[in-house]
Amino acid sequence: MKLFLHVIFPIFLVLSLMFATSFLNAENTDKPICDLAEEILSKSIVIDAHSHPLQSTYFSNPESFDLGIDSKSSQVDFIKMKASHINGVFYPMPIYFRTEEKLTLEQRISQSITLIETQVKKYNTLAAFAFSSKDIQHNFDQDLRSIMLSTENENIFRGQIDNIEKSYNLGIRQVTILNSNLDVYGIPGKEEGSVTGLSDFGKEAIREMNRLGIIIDITHTEDILQKAIIQHSEAPVIASHSNTRSVNATSRNIPDDILKMIAQKGGIICVTFDKGWISSEHLAKRAEARKKMEEERKILEEKLGKDNKEISTRIEELRSKLYGENVDIELLIDHIDHIVKTVGVDYVGLGSDFGAADYFYPEELNNFKDYTRIACSFLKRGYKEEDIRKIMGENLLRVMKEVEKISDIYKKKIKN
Repeated sequence: MKLFLHVIFPIFLVLSLMFATSFLNAENTDKPICDLAEEILSKSIVIDAHSHPLQSTYFSNPESFDLGIDSKSSQVDFIKMKASHINGVFYPMPIYFRTEEKLTLEQRISQSITLIETQVKKYNTLAAFAFSSKDIQHNFDQDLRSIMLSTENENIFRGQIDNIEKSYNLGIRQVTILNSNLDVYGIPGKEEGSVTGLSDFGKEAIREMNRLGIIIDITHTEDILQKAIIQHSEAPVIASHSNTRSVNATSRNIPDDILKMIAQKGGIICVTFDKGWISSEHLAKRAEARKKMEEERKILEEKLGKDNKEISTRIEELRSKLYGENVDIELLIDHIDHIVKTVGVDYVGLGSDFGAADYFYPEELNNFKDYTRIACSFLKRGYKEEDIRKIMGENLLRVMKEVEKISDIYKKKIKN
């Protein structure tokens, strides 16, 4: 009896506890990991920093534009947003339609914003505009998708500071500065297309965007100008749809020294899903594909005539075939891993840049419905729920709050 009480029973008790613990753990691990990822997203604020509302291969008439249906013409419509628990998106203006109508840039932007307004009003149980971080939180609480406006056009301000406030009043809350507008924002260098720093207009434009509370996006600017913008801006800046140069060494991606500058200022790098910026191998193949397409275009023009509409269709079919090779989603996560290891988990977000053709993106990431797969990959790599929530949207929301805080400081100075 003493042997049972002092030796056998304690062993039995320990084994029972071990069995119970392993059983509970088995129950947790048996739950599909992607179901857990979806559960995390369902209670998180998820924001895409840059996604075009209309897919380029489906450019159509404005009358057929509809974000309230799950259609092939949009990878980021309201239905896909709801299905994937995406709570917010920045739609770049203007939207381009294949119409014979010739419009000025101002007319095109006005038309685009009006179309988005019409969609939001029509589907007001699905989506609502958000012009601030408070609006995003309010919409989240009401189970509404937050629609935010940005702009990605080199002539949006036309060198006039007053046009920045006009854009803000139209609802623009993020501006992508483009390389094609370097002569406006930058001081020209000796080599054609190069700059040595911010021009006087560039400095004034940065201050004005800080004052108004517009997020500055450096995705499409060269390194020197990116550094100058970060240094001059009082508010955090973002790269709304860029990847890392260390994983894919193309000038389109962000190098480590600029990653660190963005983070030191409190900004974030939002990774893009475009295969060319994910994979250096795919980018090389894309360059080869472009040469083949140009050769094919010349042959078709000689055969059919330059103005034959069939040429565009044939070239698009060829592009689909040549660009179609897949890139593993895990390589995208490698970019995120690199940012996390280099500057920390607080300085990375997502900016899909959906809106190009289907074949520009990994097969596992073809539209907003596939966002869960990213969170699933995070879990497989050991990311904590808190970190996943940050990457999926909370980091970008923090940046918005900090940009608004700087704007409030400007307003108080003016008031006093």
